[in-house]
Order: sequence, then structure tokens, then C-alpha cells
Amino acid sequence: MRNALRRGRLGASSFDEMKQIYKITYPTGTIYVGKDSVGSSRYFCSPDIDLVNADFRNLLADQQLDYTVRKQILWESQDATEAELSTKEVEMILAHRSNAPHIGYNRWPKFNPDRHARGSNYAKRHFIPSPMRMPTRFARSHPHDG
Repeated sequence: MRNALRRGRLGASSFDEMKQIYKITYPTGTIYVGKDSVGSSRYFCSPDIDLVNADFRNLLADQQLDYTVRKQILWESQDATEAELSTKEVEMILAHRSNAPHIGYNRWPKFNPDRHARGSNYAKRHFIPSPMRMPTRFARSHPHDG
């Protein structure tokens, strides 16, 4: 259905606003998840330029001169409110872990590695293994034990 909407939108003479959540993948493999309130194909995001430039300095010289940046639309809606768009953006940032410094350029919401390690709902939904739990020791024996 999304493709049908897109085809219809691109063929139309007037531009209908399409709210979108997108993921940008840089040649370094680092990602950024963002939102666009109008669905512009030319808008690519606004991560911290110093972080991006620092990563690009680690690329080979020829890669710094010829590279591709990929934009993927993760979600879109013609009738979502700005509040719903913002909520979906945070959801996608957490789902893709683009707020983890070793994965992405998003710095908000602040990455909490403990949340993922403790087996949070996010970790359970996304199959992130929890650390092994030590067996619980009881202070007293079970009443049915002889």
C-alpha cells in the first residue's frame, strides 16, 4: 500500500504532505533515524556534523571522495499528528538503537546500555539477550521440603 501511495503522490500535480520516519545509513555504516513532516525526498537529516566528519576521517581517501548515503523510509502517514510523528520517531530510534554511539548519530533519547542488558521490554521485543541470571538462593527452605 505504501508503494501505491508513493506512486500516486509522485504522479500528482499537487504535493500532499506525507509525514515520514526515515533511516540514513552513511558509508561508515553509522545510522541516523529522523522525521520529516512533509515527506521531502531531498531532506536527509541533521545529525551532529562534528560526529559525521570525525567518522568520515576514518574512511580511506578514495572513499572520502566517492561515497553513497542511503535513505530508507521506515514509516509514513498522511494523517498522523506532529505528536504521533514524534512518538514514532523515538520508537524507531530505540528499535534501531541509533542512539547508541557505536551504532548511530542520534544523541536523544540518551542511550542507556543498562536498559538493554537488564532485559527490558525493548530487549525482549528485539531479541537482545539478557545476561545470565544467577540462581536465587532462599533464606529458608520450602515448607514442603522434609
